[in-house]
Amino acid sequence: MEVARHMGTKAVASLIVSFLLVTGGWASTEIIINNFTGTDGATPVSPVILDRSGKIYGTTFSGGTYGFGNVYRLSKSGGTWNETVLYNFNGGPDGGAPLGGLVMDMSGNLYGTTAYGGDPNCTYNGASGCGVAFQLSSAGGTWTETVLHTFSGGTDGAELYAGLTIDSKGNLYGVTGGGGMGGCNFGCGTVFRLAKISGTWKETLLHVFKNNGRDGASPAGPLTLDKLGNIYGTTSNGGDPQGCANGGGIVFKLTKPQVHGGVWKEAILHSFHGGNDGCYSFNAAILDTSGNLYGTTYTGGTSGDAGTVYQLKRSGNKYASHVILNLNNSIGAFPNGVVMDSAGNLYGTTAAAGAYGCGNVFKLKARSWKYVDVHDFQANSTDGCDAQSRPLLDSFGNLYGSTYTGGTSGDGVVYRIKP
Repeated sequence: MEVARHMGTKAVASLIVSFLLVTGGWASTEIIINNFTGTDGATPVSPVILDRSGKIYGTTFSGGTYGFGNVYRLSKSGGTWNETVLYNFNGGPDGGAPLGGLVMDMSGNLYGTTAYGGDPNCTYNGASGCGVAFQLSSAGGTWTETVLHTFSGGTDGAELYAGLTIDSKGNLYGVTGGGGMGGCNFGCGTVFRLAKISGTWKETLLHVFKNNGRDGASPAGPLTLDKLGNIYGTTSNGGDPQGCANGGGIVFKLTKPQVHGGVWKEAILHSFHGGNDGCYSFNAAILDTSGNLYGTTYTGGTSGDAGTVYQLKRSGNKYASHVILNLNNSIGAFPNGVVMDSAGNLYGTTAAAGAYGCGNVFKLKARSWKYVDVHDFQANSTDGCDAQSRPLLDSFGNLYGSTYTGGTSGDGVVYRIKP
């Protein structure tokens, strides 16, 4: 990935790989909801979200008024989708270059993160600013940004590659890709919580990755919460140093303490070793109703280093790793997370290869994990290319997402696919 994967060892050999191979698809209908043109945003990396009225919200990594990305909304009126830019980042104290997606609270406020901007004195890893966590709220149709926390690049972390996760009380959880002072070149990263106390948002560090990455390093995917408030996540590096450069990353669990103010305990559920089980997880590990976990690795596997889809099958407190799909240059390469429907089917995207070299949307049928090619991106004026985030699944089975490039201006699109 040309943006989120710019983090040190996340530099995987170029995604733009041209393979004119045809794979079998199925009957699906794609609608391009929005073509970005630069001034209204460009190169979206994050997943999108839907509100209860069907409006779509997301972020762009670049473009906009100041070139540092924005937050947008897409609303349907009379069969036509219209884009409204809710906020343009200027790269200063308000943040810049959002890589992660948004979450919405019950009042309609939006929350997200930026990779850069914030503290002008922080030059973590050569970038200007170490990122912020922000809120956007609407009053009379005008959206206003509030910075909830500015990251310093020190103990509280730096560079936010993932969006936030919100719990039922409105607390926010996230990760930083660096900082935390736990070793590694620029710190191994952190897991944090933001809670509103007496009208003020306060950051609490729940975990600092340390031991030079032995317990994980550089988390880049959003967190998942279970019903008990335990946290599940992935790191893109660290863990077992064998098999993948700088470690292939881990899947971890942070157990919620039984008493207020207690210590969150980390358990490493799986370390990626390269080869058969993949390297570098940049996305969330999702839970099914039985407590099994599912996710993707960006590279590795047995079919040309094109990544994997994995399952961690739970038995008590232990998890057994199974690769349920090895990606390849024919069916798509470099996957970016999965979502699950109520029947247990998985849906995901790839950033490259496939029928036209631009990646695709795929389905894995529940239990058999049979692969189905849902849509191949073509990178022409009516389609996108290089999907960098997992899709969103609505209650009708439609899939929504964004692509980093493609469309009428080459600045990316938002799409809907009806299988």
